[in-house]
Amino acid sequence: MFLSHCLLNENTRYLGGACRKASINELIDYLQEQGIGIVQMQCPEQKTWGGVLKKEMLQGYGINGTWLSNFRKPYLKYFIWKTRLSYRKLAKSVVSEIKDYIDSGFEIKGIIGIKGSPSCGLSAS
Repeated sequence: MFLSHCLLNENTRYLGGACRKASINELIDYLQEQGIGIVQMQCPEQKTWGGVLKKEMLQGYGINGTWLSNFRKPYLKYFIWKTRLSYRKLAKSVVSEIKDYIDSGFEIKGIIGIKGSPSCGLSAS
């Protein structure tokens, strides 16, 4: 089972977003009881925006009414470009890892993301 990073480590969620001290224990306990292996996917926001605190992302907060607000539009374009590029790279890495497990004879039971998350949300297609 492939899990979003913050299901195993809530500390990577956005500031104030962690609901627990560590992980979603009920989910982890259930998967372990079922004998299902767990693969923790990388946190896209952490990898793209400067670590756990996402320092590069935080630069855009609190600039209203300052001279930095003049750079909002160019920064937004850069933000979208960098996000798409990085997330695409991370998604390809996950697909490659899943393929490696399948090629090695393992069954992938699923991928669990975070409902409503802009980077870890999943939908059926």
